[in-house]
Amino acid sequence: MTPRIHYLQNLDTAGVGNITQWAQAHGYPLTGTHLYAGEPLPRLEDFDILVILGGVPQECSEWLESEILFIRQAIDANKGVVGLCLGSQLIGCAMGGELVPHTCAESGWLNVELAEKPHTHPLLSGVDSRKLFFFHRNTIVLPPVFELHASTEGCKNQIFTTSDRVIGIQSHPEMVASSIEYLATHKADNLPKGPYTTLGLIDASQDELLTQAAQFLATVLNNLVTVLQQDYQE
Repeated sequence: MTPRIHYLQNLDTAGVGNITQWAQAHGYPLTGTHLYAGEPLPRLEDFDILVILGGVPQECSEWLESEILFIRQAIDANKGVVGLCLGSQLIGCAMGGELVPHTCAESGWLNVELAEKPHTHPLLSGVDSRKLFFFHRNTIVLPPVFELHASTEGCKNQIFTTSDRVIGIQSHPEMVASSIEYLATHKADNLPKGPYTTLGLIDASQDELLTQAAQFLATVLNNLVTVLQQDYQE
């Protein structure tokens, strides 16, 4: 089984990032729906893994309701589902959670601490606590159906799962250097300042952090592919 990957892109400036390289390296077909451009949602039978990218809820309000409904349909159809930043919040909404303003914003490279050692969830096999890149001011109130796996000092709900096929990741492990540069140049003032808004503080080790973040996301995606392939063989 060769998994077909499909992403939902909410903003033209919030692209698929290093997921392209991951899919190409494994020979996995990668397609996308650009919701900001009015493209229609795909058919459920046309993909195996759905990746929901980031965005700003206020700028995506026109299609958020239909996107959330589609995410729920994908989950109910036993698809692999991965949500990044806003995408993770929409997974939460699809399962009955509530998207709310957080008490503080997060931006820049922040430490994400995993709760379980060793990590027992199949999607987090081989994953360790590490710095990941953030840019958000909202959070999700998780319903009981989710299991929480990781938090930051400023925000509790960072990595969460429901089943072994669905994972929400509040950070942006998909981002490449050009995406971070764009946010730092054009969007840094969009978030309220606070103790966890470090976007303006360029980390001297950013190249290494980008590599580690890409490896983190690749590990999660590879784990998801393994789960799907095992189920397919059964």
